Amino acid sequence: MTSAGVDRVRPDRGRVVGLLTPAPRRPVRASRRGPALTAAAATTVSRTVVVVVILGSWLLPPWVVLVAGLVAGLPHGAVDHLVPRWWLGARAPRMVAVLAVYATTAVAAYVAFRAWPFGAVVLFLVVSAWHFGSGETGFADLRAGRMLPARVLRGATHVLVVLALPAMLHPDGVLPLLGAVLGTPVDLDASTRTALTVAAGVALVGALCVAAVELAAGRRAEALDLALLLALAVVVSPLAAFGAYFGAWHSVRHLARTLVDDPGNTADLAAGRLGPALRRFARSAAAPTAVSLVVVGAMAVTADGWGGFASHYLALLAGLTVPHLVVVAWADRRRVGART
Repeated sequence: MTSAGVDRVRPDRGRVVGLLTPAPRRPVRASRRGPALTAAAATTVSRTVVVVVILGSWLLPPWVVLVAGLVAGLPHGAVDHLVPRWWLGARAPRMVAVLAVYATTAVAAYVAFRAWPFGAVVLFLVVSAWHFGSGETGFADLRAGRMLPARVLRGATHVLVVLALPAMLHPDGVLPLLGAVLGTPVDLDASTRTALTVAAGVALVGALCVAAVELAAGRRAEALDLALLLALAVVVSPLAAFGAYFGAWHSVRHLARTLVDDPGNTADLAAGRLGPALRRFARSAAAPTAVSLVVVGAMAVTADGWGGFASHYLALLAGLTVPHLVVVAWADRRRVGART
């Protein structure tokens, strides 16, 4: 048999392989080293910061932790414009087109947030809940090396503990910020506060039951994560709790998945080198993060007090979040397709 009869081109791999000899495959252990490395590092960082915030919650005003967390979380979506090229290669749209669509979507979301604050806040909370829940399930899959069961239950419980439970337990910690965003004072009557307290109790018991289910199923990492987030929601002010969650939990865990997605990091992560991957991300994220910080600084200087700054900053955050979650949702679909 001639070489032409033995060999053929495998389009899905982009190289010539033998029909008589199986195509080379990366060892399972080597292929898992990168994801396992980034997941372990992100888990350690996020858990450590949350424990520190819980233990030291009485030392700093809640708004300090909130602002620090929001600023620390800015870089995690700063390389979204590179994601299509990572997954599509030469078939990806031109960088200018990606950036234009991203910027247009961000500006439209910001304008909507300023023009129709109530509707925009409700919509923003809904899409953020979905984004945070899918991010947590995606990270759990990365850490486990496979798609874990009970995804909907885990994601929904995560969102309940992160977004709803702190506000139900400590409504007075959220109402001033909500009033600043809506431009009018917001208060709750006694019956509403009682209903929130009852709902918080039900939510707390439900979340503890889910943690027990995770533990019984052998998913100890997920059970411990949920327990820590529950402690954060119960002990810490809602503003500080969200700052810690956004800056040190959601953003750090998203970064872990981003590092694995970047094909430029494959060799370094497979060899156990996390530093070069982090430096590569820092270089790519530096300029978009700097622009965001300049805008935030301008808002801080020109805003009319803390309430005005909070209103403008949340509108900016919404503007950046909408295109970010679209990119992440698309990448999540690619990840699922790559596993199947």
